Amino acid sequence: MRLLLQGLPIAIVEEIAFENGWITRDQLMESAERYGKSPYSQHLKGIADGEIMLVPNQKSLFSGDIHLKGAS
Repeated sequence: MRLLLQGLPIAIVEEIAFENGWITRDQLMESAERYGKSPYSQHLKGIADGEIMLVPNQKSLFSGDIHLKGAS
């Protein structure tokens, strides 16, 4: 999964690590807390809480991109 921030793609390393079983849900939540109330933190919490489903390589759904509100 990648986010588009100011038109540039960025990787979400915590999401990748969680998806691959390299970190636990608790570790993902700890990482999210470090980012405060940012959209990045909210995204990580959504992954941890199951509110955002991980759909790797499903370009037909959303082309794999998430556009942050306010980003150009």
